[in-house]
Amino acid sequence: MKSFTLRMFSRVFGTLIRGTKPHHIIIPMIAWIMLVNGFTRFSLIRIVIGAAAGLIFTLLWYIIGSIIIVQKNAKVYKVLDEQGFCMEYLRVYEHERITNKPFRLDYALEYAEIFMNIGKPDEAIKYLNTLTIPASANPMFHASYFYIYVMSALKINNLAIAEDMWNRSIELINRISTNPASVANGYLVILSMIYTDCFAAWQSGDKSRLERAFQQTEFAMSGEIGKAYAVGGGNAFDIARLYQLKTLGMTDRYNALFPEVRAKVESSEPMFACLKTMELEDLAQIQNGELPI
Repeated sequence: MKSFTLRMFSRVFGTLIRGTKPHHIIIPMIAWIMLVNGFTRFSLIRIVIGAAAGLIFTLLWYIIGSIIIVQKNAKVYKVLDEQGFCMEYLRVYEHERITNKPFRLDYALEYAEIFMNIGKPDEAIKYLNTLTIPASANPMFHASYFYIYVMSALKINNLAIAEDMWNRSIELINRISTNPASVANGYLVILSMIYTDCFAAWQSGDKSRLERAFQQTEFAMSGEIGKAYAVGGGNAFDIARLYQLKTLGMTDRYNALFPEVRAKVESSEPMFACLKTMELEDLAQIQNGELPI
């Protein structure tokens, strides 16, 4: 596996590239064309040189930006990569980003996620209850809040809290359903809903909830959100579908897909090595007939 620094740079750089809008390239190209041509003496060769210079400038800008982001975050995230979600990571994160530091909503949400993943989902919910997500906030923050809250509720076996959050987030869910590209982290909301249905089926024996989860998983994987998530190297939808197939008794399809998904996880290079470990643990739980939450 590549070094953590290289993996992080690749992920950050790739994210910047995928987020590029046409004007991010066109404006630098026009500026350099004008500069190379002296604003008056235009020629084909100078236009080509200017356009190439504009592309190179944009690429260098992204490279420099990626390096700055990596340097700024490596100290914190290197602990996560090497040790996974643990008390040491919580301590470092608190010291570097929370205690006596200016409030940032993205850091606050990551802080809650740490609690959820170190076996303290009740603390995650308590902390989230102290936060207010403005309606005008980036939809990705609303999606992350929804995911951490719902999954934490399921981890403490409280379906009622998870479904209450679902009901209070209908506007966000509808937005993702009608315009997936409008919410960068929309896949988190879909996954939360899928696992809420899976949990409800496990708790009550209501097979219809599990069937709905399966249908939603299949739909998501074939849609914009699932495809975008797959490009980023995520396997969460594949893992959720395996659980559903096994629990619904669709043995042939489960047996055919399980080796493929396991091989995909084993060969993956997520930004944090611990994420691969967590996905392998999820697969082991599924083999044992357990819901991987």
